[in-house]
Amino acid sequence: MPQSTAEKKDRFARVAVPRIQQAVDVFRKIGNCSNPHQYEWDQTTLKKVFVHILNAVQECAEGFGMKVEFTIDQVDSRDLYNPEAIKEFLNE
Repeated sequence: MPQSTAEKKDRFARVAVPRIQQAVDVFRKIGNCSNPHQYEWDQTTLKKVFVHILNAVQECAEGFGMKVEFTIDQVDSRDLYNPEAIKEFLNE
């Protein structure tokens, strides 16, 4: 038997809300790693990390029919998929 619209909305709220809360908590934990007294990192690694994370956000949004764009250090997300642009962006 097909689910009603109300049932689908209820299921979305029941399933999605805890997952969103988990994602926000994970980002808070990642942010904790920004303490330079406890951790050390380099800009190339950080850029790779954030390109990867933001790419996942874009793909997720596309699944909902939304287009999400971002910039990192004034470089547009569309340019970060070009192998030459990403190489220059990462200063490799």
